[in-house]
Amino acid sequence: MENKIIITNENEKEYWIEYKKTLSPQIKEAFVVKYNNLVEYASSRIYIKNKHRRNIKLKDLIKFGSFGLLNAIDEYEPDIDIKFKNYALIGIMAYIYEEMWKIKTSPTKDIQNLINIILNENKEER
Repeated sequence: MENKIIITNENEKEYWIEYKKTLSPQIKEAFVVKYNNLVEYASSRIYIKNKHRRNIKLKDLIKFGSFGLLNAIDEYEPDIDIKFKNYALIGIMAYIYEEMWKIKTSPTKDIQNLINIILNENKEER
């Protein structure tokens, strides 16, 4: 049985170096565990700001944010002068907003909006 990797503030730099060399799935998983709270934080903030939109669900935002975190882990360069936490938070939020935009602009949503407008106009004419 393999030992579980636990990334701390003290050993994080070494694990970044190792991950970039090996692309170890175990190290990547450990980074996900360490930074998953950023996904929940970003998703909750965006949800609160957009809860008036009926087509937005918190669980969807968390799913989008998880993909954003995975992408941030893959794209992060430990040599740059920015903490991963800050880098990841920006990436997570950007990924969530990008996916929300796709939902907002999907043809089915546009069609549904047109149907609702027509139905509302018909109700007003009665």
